[in-house]
Amino acid sequence: MGFGLCAFGYVFLILDVLGLDFVGYLLLATGFKRIYSELKNNKGFSLAFYACAGLCLTGALNLVNFTLTALELFETPLWLAKGITVLYVLLSVVLHFCYIGEVNRIVSGGGATKFAFYAKLVLYVSALYFAALMAQTFFAADNAFTVAVMIGKYVVILLNVILLFMCFTTITTQARFEEEQEIIEMETELLERKRFLKEQKKKKREGNTEGDD
Repeated sequence: MGFGLCAFGYVFLILDVLGLDFVGYLLLATGFKRIYSELKNNKGFSLAFYACAGLCLTGALNLVNFTLTALELFETPLWLAKGITVLYVLLSVVLHFCYIGEVNRIVSGGGATKFAFYAKLVLYVSALYFAALMAQTFFAADNAFTVAVMIGKYVVILLNVILLFMCFTTITTQARFEEEQEIIEMETELLERKRFLKEQKKKKREGNTEGDD
């Protein structure tokens, strides 16, 4: 199930300080690809897959930068670091607007108003965080703002993990829908067969009683 894999992958984004967030984006890309293969009318998940593929690249660059800096072999120029951050923010915005937008459309169509409200809340909080991250990249920020952005990252990760887990437990894909329908039909047929046999036994008993009279 793709949503479960996405939720697991999103947890890995907390390891960006070690340059290992590309693992999370790889899992997210795989998860969204699975989701789109089952929900082909939801193209937002396809765009989310491509955004994650691009984020795998920025994650790999961060890993290389982290390794070279730790070994004191290379220090990333400021202009390159800012460029990577801008690319990261743009791809992240595409990812969140596409996948959360599709989730909101699906749950709204199903009448899950509270679920839809939570999805919108996650989208707005995520957008606010990425706007703050972009501002921090180009403008001098005091310590309070820097700490707020750092806290915002973990808040966004937590909210999105919860949202993806809710999708995993709530949203039924076409494949699961067909399986559930097949199970329902089998159970219905079994109940009808039991009811029919029960009625036949009842008629037989009534017939035997009339014969004895």
